[in-house]
Amino acid sequence: MSNFFHVTSLPLRINQYSYQIHDNDSYLIVETLSQLVLPANPSDSKAILLVNVSNQTIDLESHNSSNKIYNNLYAPDGSLGLKIEANRIIYIVYIINQSLNQGRWVTHFG
Repeated sequence: MSNFFHVTSLPLRINQYSYQIHDNDSYLIVETLSQLVLPANPSDSKAILLVNVSNQTIDLESHNSSNKIYNNLYAPDGSLGLKIEANRIIYIVYIINQSLNQGRWVTHFG
């Protein structure tokens, strides 16, 4: 069963420089300058709500070159990293194509 489009965990507050996002994370609040790394190969579609309440720009990265991050304004051709400015919300959705058994990260900034 997918947790697609609904938050399934309590807010996790990030207060460390580097954090590897886990498969069960779905709601993250970043309070300090951080580098966030997306899960390499999620087994199902998933969604993560990320809130940057720090006064710093944070880095969101994908270390898996086949799972680039797509955004219509900041990375229309896909990127291995995005910068999230202070006081911004980003909704990150991993959508898997079951026919091809491949997925991609798509995002929406607010």
